[in-house]
Amino acid sequence: MVSIVKADREDLDEILRLQYPAYQSEAALFGNLSNLDSFVRIEKMTENMTENMIRFAESKLGSSEYAGWCLAFIEDALEISNHIEIYGGDSARESYEMYKDALRGGVPERGAFVFYDCLCPSENGPVNWGHCGVSLGDGRVIHAWDIVRIDDYQAIEKLTALTGDHPKYLGWVALERILDQKP
Repeated sequence: MVSIVKADREDLDEILRLQYPAYQSEAALFGNLSNLDSFVRIEKMTENMTENMIRFAESKLGSSEYAGWCLAFIEDALEISNHIEIYGGDSARESYEMYKDALRGGVPERGAFVFYDCLCPSENGPVNWGHCGVSLGDGRVIHAWDIVRIDDYQAIEKLTALTGDHPKYLGWVALERILDQKP
């Protein structure tokens, strides 16, 4: 990715157009230099939040505290480590539905929320509550399954849920979009 600090106006316009659809109004962002400075500060803040989230998640490796609670795990990793509150769904699948406007395929970027379809047990039979984790940026995802663990984002599809189902990769959503969600 082009460094925002060293990018020229055309590079910044392209970055915003491709990666930040919510911020496509160039007048709103680049009306003056202070807006550009704000954007650079937001980028740095997002990088710090990503690292805080990943440190929290890695501190839980091997723990069964979040077994069956993958969404709670990634939300806690982001919220507790950064002293914020985000607004997502009640399940990984519901959160995916909220963020799917920004869904991307391929290898997830560092700090992205990674989503899967997955049938999970319920009192009324299997329900697609989905599955999710946080990308470490190198093809690996930290997620809560039976324990908090790290797997390749594609290898997660080989895991077997209690229903006998296997997660199916849906894609990933950048942290910026997660933070942009309104209640």
